[in-house]
Amino acid sequence: MKIAILVGEIPPMTFIHRLIVGLAKHNTKILVLGRINQKVEAKQHVRYFGEKKYLGTLGKIIFRIKYSWMVKIFRNKQYKKLKSLKKNADALDYVLLWHLPDIVHIQWAKAVENFMWLKHFGVKLVLSLRGAHINYSPVTVNGLAEKYQRDFPLIDGFHSVSNAICFEAAKYGADLKKCKTIYSGFDLTDFTLPAMGQKYQKSSKRLLNIISVGRIHWIKGYAFALEAMFQLKQKDISFKYTLIAGRNEELLFQINQLELEQHVEIFDNLPFDKVKMMIQSADILLLPSVAEGIANVVIEAMLLGTIVITTDCGGMSETVTQGKTGWIVPIRNPEAITQAIIEVFNSPPETLELMVQAARQKAEEQHNEVRMVDGMLQLYNFVNKA
Repeated sequence: MKIAILVGEIPPMTFIHRLIVGLAKHNTKILVLGRINQKVEAKQHVRYFGEKKYLGTLGKIIFRIKYSWMVKIFRNKQYKKLKSLKKNADALDYVLLWHLPDIVHIQWAKAVENFMWLKHFGVKLVLSLRGAHINYSPVTVNGLAEKYQRDFPLIDGFHSVSNAICFEAAKYGADLKKCKTIYSGFDLTDFTLPAMGQKYQKSSKRLLNIISVGRIHWIKGYAFALEAMFQLKQKDISFKYTLIAGRNEELLFQINQLELEQHVEIFDNLPFDKVKMMIQSADILLLPSVAEGIANVVIEAMLLGTIVITTDCGGMSETVTQGKTGWIVPIRNPEAITQAIIEVFNSPPETLELMVQAARQKAEEQHNEVRMVDGMLQLYNFVNKA
């Protein structure tokens, strides 16, 4: 098979990069398409295509002219057909028409309408279903739900990051028989679990170190987390809440109103190694989100040996089992968050250590790279033979 993966930006996000590397090891021909932000070298079985942002406007023009004229001269019939289907074809359209892969894998659902023309050339389409694009964008972006309802029934296969996302996509016409849940895979060698007995000995001290990590967005539920921190303060529990998300006016105002300035520390973007270190040194990783697919940061915390408290949103219950691999609380419920934090605070170190071990085992089994790549190959083969 020859597979084109539409990634948006090159180098791609880490979880997409892991997929590309894994597929290449299986001798699958991969074309990676997106805007190239820095020089990347082609590797065995992997080629990169896109406008080179670092070359400026001239590079963009040259790239477009090269592929549009190659198609126009050598595949004029197909060129005319594309122009009849999509008047404003861009450079990546011409790249796809020139190479005509067996399967085009679209990583972001909002972009799907731009590539439906490929169906007229016999190319199979696989669409990844990820949290924001399915959970709330069809509700908040005008006209998006209608576009999904038009296009989803024509998609040949869906890759979903959780079972819950499959069912959400079905509301817009996705065929559940064509939807395969493939959990994100991690390089387990990047995550070291502390030795048994070293992590939660410190839980006996009277200061809880709580951390949340994620972009600054209402869907992440940080307002509810701050309400929970206020309740902890009212109960005279000593804590520090670290928020790696960035700052906005709403959060800063809420922190001031709740008089939490001495308890809350906010960071903007930090290097991943620094974030991992901060997660591992924390007592609790708190995910207060209103909606998610499956939050990668929760899996990372489970691999790093930090107790997780998550809201019961999206597919989080597919990874976190209440009382066994972490705590699950209702969404938009600061009181439940507070109670879960207090339960962690009062739990014996031995209980927390056993939960850490169980969480690590669950993450290793469900979210390893080999399982992810094998699952994606199965999906591609299913789509290619259909």
